Amino acid sequence: GGRAVWVSFTHIRLTCANTLAAATIDGVSIVHRRGVESALLSVRDTIRLGQRTFEASIEQFKAMRRHGVTSDSLRKYIKAVVGRDTRDLDALIAAATEAQDYVEVNKLQEEKDKEPRAVQQIIDGFDAWIGQKEAGDNLWGAYNAVTYWLEHERGRSDDTRLHSSWFGTSKGLRQKAHNEAMKLIAKG
Repeated sequence: GGRAVWVSFTHIRLTCANTLAAATIDGVSIVHRRGVESALLSVRDTIRLGQRTFEASIEQFKAMRRHGVTSDSLRKYIKAVVGRDTRDLDALIAAATEAQDYVEVNKLQEEKDKEPRAVQQIIDGFDAWIGQKEAGDNLWGAYNAVTYWLEHERGRSDDTRLHSSWFGTSKGLRQKAHNEAMKLIAKG
């Protein structure tokens, strides 16, 4: 036959032909020809993999919720996510210490200790932003504060925030926020 089976993930609620058309822009079309059964099995396996991944994510988020944070651990977590790499400063501090240039050591240490503005912005939003009260004083709340900042506060415009979220540095920082949270959970 020439008809096809269409398989697609969508967040769009299908109510009419227009929403059906919008929902099926991306997906897999499988024509009823030889090999259709193996193609459908492959789609089924892909869907099952997506379900397992989603379920694993839910368990990770629940673990974040059970992991409480203090103001100190919140700051450390946020700095681990959005803080800058200080390895170069560490090397300069070591060299200045070896040369016994303590004025330079103090200056470099002050520079190393200076927090990026983002750290304080996220801490300020931890209790204030939409949904934070519900998220709670835990790692889930901290993770949500970082992602809220990435999606709603960081960047100059909605367009730059969206582009960064999908393709740029915010995408990487969101993953880093998740990875850092998983490290903290693993430590206990």
